[in-house]
Amino acid sequence: MKDEPDIVKELRQEEQCGKLHSFFRHKDEDIDYSVLPYDHSSHQEEGDGESHQGNQIQVSMEHERRLLAAEDRYEKIFRLSPEAIALLDKSGVFLDVNERLFDWLGFRSDEILGKSFLEVPIFTVDEKIKVKNKFQQRLAGKEVPPYELEFITKDQERRFGLVRGASIKDEWGNITQSLVMITDITNRKNTDDTRKYITAIVESTDDAVIGKNLEGIITSWNPGAERIYGYSKQEAVGHPISLLLPSGTSNDIPELLKRIEQGERITHYETVRQKKNGERITVSLTISPIKDETGMIVGASTIARDVTEQKIMQQELCFRNRVLDLIPDSIFLCDGKGRFLYVNKAAYTSRGYTRNEMMKMHFHDLVAPEEHENFASQLQTLEHGEQELEHLTKNGSHVRVMMHTWVIDHDNEKLVLHLAHEMPREKKAQTKQSMVRKKYTQQPAKTGKQYHNLK
Repeated sequence: MKDEPDIVKELRQEEQCGKLHSFFRHKDEDIDYSVLPYDHSSHQEEGDGESHQGNQIQVSMEHERRLLAAEDRYEKIFRLSPEAIALLDKSGVFLDVNERLFDWLGFRSDEILGKSFLEVPIFTVDEKIKVKNKFQQRLAGKEVPPYELEFITKDQERRFGLVRGASIKDEWGNITQSLVMITDITNRKNTDDTRKYITAIVESTDDAVIGKNLEGIITSWNPGAERIYGYSKQEAVGHPISLLLPSGTSNDIPELLKRIEQGERITHYETVRQKKNGERITVSLTISPIKDETGMIVGASTIARDVTEQKIMQQELCFRNRVLDLIPDSIFLCDGKGRFLYVNKAAYTSRGYTRNEMMKMHFHDLVAPEEHENFASQLQTLEHGEQELEHLTKNGSHVRVMMHTWVIDHDNEKLVLHLAHEMPREKKAQTKQSMVRKKYTQQPAKTGKQYHNLK
């Protein structure tokens, strides 16, 4: 029998228990319950009338006992089944429903019994069309394999069920009722949907996503891994992950797998790997344990990002910063609102700040209050030029600077670059003193005679 429900199997064990008799019709491969008269003759033997009458009473009592036992068994199976069961007439009206279905959908008996399955708000419009077509196929005597159906509970939650049906026929083979059993597959469906969603992400990401067992054998390989490492899925799966190790380098894979086996999650681990063409690349790895249904760690999932270009750019940026830090003049790069984007070493050390302190400041924080208005007005009209300004140090002292300014267009944003050269205040005083010294040193020295005449 194909996908015969447990309740049907139980009923079939009662070959003849009153009027209910079940048999299998090969013509449509469907389950058929026909109402047949109970044959007493098979239980009677030849004998006198009194014996015959006694046998009839005995058979009748046995028949009633077996009928009650079958009804009790049916009631227990129907009511206590862990699966939702419904009995419908041929027009689709609910005749009986077990407690599991009420609990599952959240409706009361008076909200379901006596109503068509199309009236009860347990389906979306699309699902109504689907279940109606399946129901009509069954009424037409066609075989309907188990199918998935989306239900809506009274609380408007989505539930998914695997639906199986069986036809109940009268003694002439006409379908009079339909027995429907529903298996809750909501968790499995949600898990499948989540798995499909995750699979779609894994397949579309540019990062390499690689699965491997605890022995380091590759078990999965996404398109991102193909792009980064150059190996196809067929070339990678089934091979050890050491396939990606550059020759002549230390093998860090066993230690990584050991940490994963202990339940550790590894993030932002930078290392060097080798592509199929022999090119070495720097990758940033995030490695997580893979667990089975029992929670046991059975493998590792690795997300690898090629950071080779970023690494090169970072090294170049560090080199440029070292060069700029050697310049004795102060360099400030600001956004349009005057917030610092970059300062060199001379800019913050000469004013008594650390780099972190200055990066939280605005340029106008360095300008003396009495020059704020002048500085702001000049900056609004300035494309490129220079001006003298009084700068403030962290301890409040003033520094006179000659400041060169450039306005730069960058990604539709205006940036302002300032180059400030400090002008020592004692310069003018030193110049005046040197001129006085020069005047007196150029006069002829008084002779002794001249000195005598002054007396």
